[in-house]
Amino acid sequence: MSLFQHNRISLFCMLVCIALCSTSTSALTQAATSSPTNASNANNTNTDKFKTSSTSEQNTLLKTDATVKIGKLANGLTYYIKPNDHPKQKVELRLVIKAGSIDEDDDQQGVAHFVEHMAFNGSRHFPGNSLVDALRSIGLQFGADLNATTQFDNTSYLLPVPTDKKDNLRLGFTVLQDWASGLDMRDEEIEKERKIILEEARLRKGAMERMMTVLRPELLNHSKYAIRIPIGLESTIANAEPETIRRYYRDWYRPDLMAVIVVGDVSTATAEALIREHFAGLKNPDMPRQKKNESIPAFTASKPIILTDKEQTQNILLFAYSPETYRNDTTIADYKRSIIEELLSKIITRRLTDVTQKPNAPFSGFALKDLELVGSHNFSSLIVGIGSAGRKAAIDALFAEIKRVHEYGVSDTEFDQAKKQIVAAKDTQLKEAKTYESNSYVTEYINHFLYGTSIFSTEQDVNYTKQVLVKISLENVNAHAKTVYKNTEHKLLAYLGNSKDNQLIPTESELVDEVVNAENAIVTVPVTRRQLTQLMEHKPIPGKILHETYDKALNVSNLILSNGIRVLLKPTHFKNDEIIFTLEKSGGTSLFPDNEIMAANFSNHLVTSMGLDRFTPSELGDLGTGKRYSLIQNIGTYSDSLYGSSTTRDIESFLQILFLRITSPRKDTELFESSRKNFQASLVHAASSPEIIYFNQRSSFIYDQHPRAPRQLSPKDLDQLNMENELEIYQQRYNNFNGATAVIVGNFDLKKMRQLLKQYIATLPSTDEPTRYRDIGLQALSGNIKKDFFAGSDNKSIVNLFFSGSIDYEREERARFYTLMEVLQIKLEKIVREKLGLIYTASIDSDYMRVPHPQFEITFNLPCAPENTDKVIAAVFEEIKAISAGENFAEELAQVKKNAILSHKENMVNNIAWRNAMLEAGRYNTSLDLFIKTPEWMSAITVEEIQKAAKRFLNDANVIQTVLKPKANAPSPTATE
Repeated sequence: MSLFQHNRISLFCMLVCIALCSTSTSALTQAATSSPTNASNANNTNTDKFKTSSTSEQNTLLKTDATVKIGKLANGLTYYIKPNDHPKQKVELRLVIKAGSIDEDDDQQGVAHFVEHMAFNGSRHFPGNSLVDALRSIGLQFGADLNATTQFDNTSYLLPVPTDKKDNLRLGFTVLQDWASGLDMRDEEIEKERKIILEEARLRKGAMERMMTVLRPELLNHSKYAIRIPIGLESTIANAEPETIRRYYRDWYRPDLMAVIVVGDVSTATAEALIREHFAGLKNPDMPRQKKNESIPAFTASKPIILTDKEQTQNILLFAYSPETYRNDTTIADYKRSIIEELLSKIITRRLTDVTQKPNAPFSGFALKDLELVGSHNFSSLIVGIGSAGRKAAIDALFAEIKRVHEYGVSDTEFDQAKKQIVAAKDTQLKEAKTYESNSYVTEYINHFLYGTSIFSTEQDVNYTKQVLVKISLENVNAHAKTVYKNTEHKLLAYLGNSKDNQLIPTESELVDEVVNAENAIVTVPVTRRQLTQLMEHKPIPGKILHETYDKALNVSNLILSNGIRVLLKPTHFKNDEIIFTLEKSGGTSLFPDNEIMAANFSNHLVTSMGLDRFTPSELGDLGTGKRYSLIQNIGTYSDSLYGSSTTRDIESFLQILFLRITSPRKDTELFESSRKNFQASLVHAASSPEIIYFNQRSSFIYDQHPRAPRQLSPKDLDQLNMENELEIYQQRYNNFNGATAVIVGNFDLKKMRQLLKQYIATLPSTDEPTRYRDIGLQALSGNIKKDFFAGSDNKSIVNLFFSGSIDYEREERARFYTLMEVLQIKLEKIVREKLGLIYTASIDSDYMRVPHPQFEITFNLPCAPENTDKVIAAVFEEIKAISAGENFAEELAQVKKNAILSHKENMVNNIAWRNAMLEAGRYNTSLDLFIKTPEWMSAITVEEIQKAAKRFLNDANVIQTVLKPKANAPSPTATE
């Protein structure tokens, strides 16, 4: 990664904040589209206007996957069992409660989530915090493995169980049983947990959450959901009586509202016996409370809403259509309709993508997305990030494309391309069906329990798709196109932006008028693009393989190509249709002077935004239709890399794209300027966030004002960039691959891969001497240093402790270094979180480096209340002191070792893990021993070695302590120097 951070705050950060309606969040990618099966995600589909299926299709029911055992105990508990041996010796367990925050009484707002927290604080078989310790002892990590989430309508507990020991599975079922019916919820434990949940709530504070506090009730149309946000009210969290919390548990944690899900390396008979043993004895209350089926009423009118905040990082437009209850797919006709919806979604997505890739692009990003606020409802929306051309241009462009779809439909070419995309995805799914990991099945079963969605096998899904695709006509898609995102539909029109943009912020009436005018504007017929079928007109003359060795034990081939590139190859069958690729060379931004550092940083983005060779970005999209590959270019401080993945079938197309990216950049002045301006627009308010302000100031301080200290990029960084210079820098970076390392892991034929390497990798440019990085002299301050920073309006702080120093690089010491970090992580969770209640979460970022010279860096990240910063710092140093004295961490060390050994088992059959290990071996010309022999290395690490490592790496004579505090806490000007 480059030292300069492009935390380009995406418009989808808004969707993540909307997802704060639950106690877990999910990242969204650009142009995310709806799921093709099980439930309608298209906007306002009126079934009376959408007759595309025959009577026989309407009467043909979809079949449930026969490999899944679905049962119900006499007490009403539902269970799902799916044997699956990927990975081996591991079983995914879930407990799902069909109750969430919507079921809270008025005095319980936040209690559903509170109960979820209490599941880890004492139960029938696990008093106090012993449950987490018991699960750590079998190799699980709290948070990464062991976790839970509370949503509006459900609460789910996640527990992956390693079954290398027979008793582990029984232990897992005992944990689920205790969660279901055996929580202690003692008064003293409740009081301790209050502080932790309040710290969790504190983490959510910020500009977006302030705006969402206003927007969320409008999206939920002032239904009961609007006053039952899962995190709840801080007043309830702080003051609810213990009996109020226990009452929720008694009312709603009962077998008729529960499902147990078992997926993994276990027989159906064994799983079913364990379910009956642990759950058949659960009883429902004599007088169970009745669940109310809450709904969200449709909008009765369109409504504008303008929300601004001085800390908001990007200007966004959201058009949310009236909420609807999800439609479950139960027949072939339903499935056919879902495929029609997916086809149209792909076509609209492609058109909007084209808009972002044109000169003077009016928006920087977009999404057609179900906002996923409530699981039982669909919230179709259009979202755009406002580009350099301004708000009106973004609105006009968005609704112009929607109206073109309404008036002119889609073309035969678009229809065929969308079908090819679906078929390619389904073909990959079918090839991978036998290697799907157990956790990939779980969500489907949860949704079946909660919402009655269908459960298909991969084979069924593919067959249904092929069955209906041949019956879907262009007319079917165009008929559906007239029903979506209609201007007659009621919707919420929201502008979310930075309050400093006084001239850009619309009034409500201005926003309404702009949308109405855009929806009613005259639009032209879509332009038909030239049809392209061939990426490369002439393939390069193949190079040669100069030398090859083969390690039979590892099944790894080591090749030296004629241009000096070293290639490490490992054919695998871990995934049936996956190839992982990385090409890395020394250099990066270190080779450029300070006055060109920004030009180097932006060169990948700006040059690739113009397309490649003779193709525009849109044309490249056409050429990629029906193919499944991805390629990412990265420039770091000391290296350049290109990495990605491909299906087995599309590996040659992937390598052609890579070859052309390196050798044939395209020039297009208009596209360059459009990309530059939109990039600038996305960065205008990026530094408005107090966290980013702190990051910039802290980094500059730690690295003594070094011009290359890590920082958030800013708009002025792009002011002087021009196309010719960017192209020159890009070509300079890619003019020499002598000494580079390529790693390829996956399902490929070795003989064919050799030919492809000679054709596309051995022909990459090179010179006589390998490119080498340059030490830029970035060095942290030394000594015991303390510094406070002030930013932000919320009552929250961040404590950072930064340790660094030079080392004599040793692989064994590296293993001890990272083991120490894992031990510390557990101790922070146990002491600073669970015992003291000072934080919700802590993280430790650490690096044991060879480049540019052997050194280490450790950063403790500890968000907390401003009044608790000194307590947090003292608690962390107390734990460091104890470990340095060899006290009280043997248990944690054993847990870290166990987890590392379990992870190693999975890594040994994982393409990405092998790629990472092989890349490091190729980068430094070392063996794979540390990766292969992880269990041996880890087993040999002793308490005494970790104690010595703590003394070496966590010396309080060389630590920089920085704290972010609210701006209101800053000393008055008269008190400062």
